[in-house]
Amino acid sequence: MPKLLKKNKYYLSCILLGLMLVLSGCKLAVLDPKGMVAAGEKQVFLISVVLILLVVVPVIFLSFVFAWRYRAGNRKADYSPHWADSTMLEVIWWLFPALLWGC
Repeated sequence: MPKLLKKNKYYLSCILLGLMLVLSGCKLAVLDPKGMVAAGEKQVFLISVVLILLVVVPVIFLSFVFAWRYRAGNRKADYSPHWADSTMLEVIWWLFPALLWGC
């Protein structure tokens, strides 16, 4: 298959996906509360989403950073971990979820 045809299929797929999302006409009824209780539930929902994103976004970003840095073609990156003690890392990955769980 010619390279130009592959590239055009990729662009066409992206355009069609974007059009499907824009023209889908989804109504987010969850974010349109009609009463006081629903407004409170919306508040809890939004806080939950923000707290989840505080964890998920850095994990996804750092997974791409690590994959790029320690790829096979990168000769400058020297991967020599020190497994004996990493107190700072352990504090970060135990304290942050504990604080979120306490909220």
